[in-house]
Amino acid sequence: MNETERTVLKAKRRHELKENLLAKDLAKARTWMSAHRGWVIGGPAVVVVIVLLILYVLDQRQSTRDAEYARYQTLTGFTTLAPADVRKDLIALAEETSQEALAALALLQAGRQAAQELVIRYTSLDAGARRGLDEEATEALQAVTDKFGENRPAASQAHLWLGRLAESRGEFDEAEQAYQRAADLWPEGAGLAALPSQAKLRLLRKATWPIVLPEEGPPRPPPASRPALWPTPGPALPTTGPTTGPAGGLVGPPATGPASRPASQPSG
Repeated sequence: MNETERTVLKAKRRHELKENLLAKDLAKARTWMSAHRGWVIGGPAVVVVIVLLILYVLDQRQSTRDAEYARYQTLTGFTTLAPADVRKDLIALAEETSQEALAALALLQAGRQAAQELVIRYTSLDAGARRGLDEEATEALQAVTDKFGENRPAASQAHLWLGRLAESRGEFDEAEQAYQRAADLWPEGAGLAALPSQAKLRLLRKATWPIVLPEEGPPRPPPASRPALWPTPGPALPTTGPTTGPAGGLVGPPATGPASRPASQPSG
């Protein structure tokens, strides 16, 4: 047997060995499938059911999100609810939803509405009502900055309204800090809105600076008397008219003409 025949024979043997191994693997596979026939048949069906359940859950979540956004739009749009009830529903929505962006918007809107009502109705509210609206607005806006600080637009607007509330209380230092935080978080948004408030705050600071009066010195001399514009009235002039005599009759002035001479003196 030459070298060529020997090479061919080796190739045939290797091919036979591979066929035998493949046949053994197929036999094992048939045996395993026979033993697990139920699982093999039901496996694809289980996968299909799982996929359908996932799709159903995702659809329900999307429906819930759509319903929550629709509820937010209704509360922030035209509604017949009282303003206090609207704010309560917005806070409830923020607590119920799993969407952080929507929760931040709902809290921001609730705080802003309370602050706006306080500013608009400030003169017509008593001290208790003012304090209640101020606390309600501050609590909602502070929740935005504490829980959703990474949401720059919402947090910056919350700081802006917190500054306005502090300004209404006369706390100018706190208001200035809040305005600056709003400008730092969102310069192109709430930062621009804070510019008029910051300018007004500077004017208010100047208007409320303490007025320092000069120290008291020696008393000033009285001002020099000025000439009167009109002359002072003099003594009363004598009366030239008839006066009353002893008997109550009228006595006129003494006669100075010829008729008043005595009869003993001849005329001429």
